[in-house]
Amino acid sequence: MSDLFASIKRGLEEAVAHQQGEKTGVRLFTPEAVDVKLVRQRTGLTQEQFASTFGISLGTLRH
Repeated sequence: MSDLFASIKRGLEEAVAHQQGEKTGVRLFTPEAVDVKLVRQRTGLTQEQFASTFGISLGTLRH
């Protein structure tokens, strides 16, 4: 079994164990919420410009 396959398998096993409530030593990071509308307004960019600059779809930005 290749190192890559072994690493992927180990990661999937850890994900399943974590999902089932087992302690796996996994550390979770929950980022703080960002007020995207406020950030966009402070940059002075239109929705279209902001979406294009950061590589997100306009639909995602609007929802």
